[in-house]
Amino acid sequence: MFRNRSDVASQLRPLQTASLPDLEEILPEPRVVVGIDGSMDCDEVLEMLLFCEALTGYRCQFSIDEKRISSDLLNAKRIEKLSASAVVSIWEDDLPSVVRAR
Repeated sequence: MFRNRSDVASQLRPLQTASLPDLEEILPEPRVVVGIDGSMDCDEVLEMLLFCEALTGYRCQFSIDEKRISSDLLNAKRIEKLSASAVVSIWEDDLPSVVRAR
């Protein structure tokens, strides 16, 4: 990725030599991580294209050991406030207005 970017590569250093802050002090208990998961699907029905999209958020706790951070993914909980879905329908006759021809 940085093969042709000597200006950037010269600024990088190995993680072992970096002085990292003590995460135990910076992140008090309970430690929670949030993630977003989404999907998209497309279907053709009655000369109409349907685009279906959905996303939802999850949260789970994580812990910090001496040399690693581990997440409790088995006990992840869904966050209802971070959920959304939409269906967009486009008639095939309207496609030239939406998509440029190649």
